[in-house]
Amino acid sequence: MPIISRLQKVELLLENVVLLREGKSTQGLADRDNK
Repeated sequence: MPIISRLQKVELLLENVVLLREGKSTQGLADRDNK
């Protein structure tokens, strides 16, 4: 069980990093368009 929970935590962290990268890139483009 502990191994599975650890894998799930790692997957969530990776997903969060990807979302943050995508969010930053999209926000940067939106800021450029707004300006």
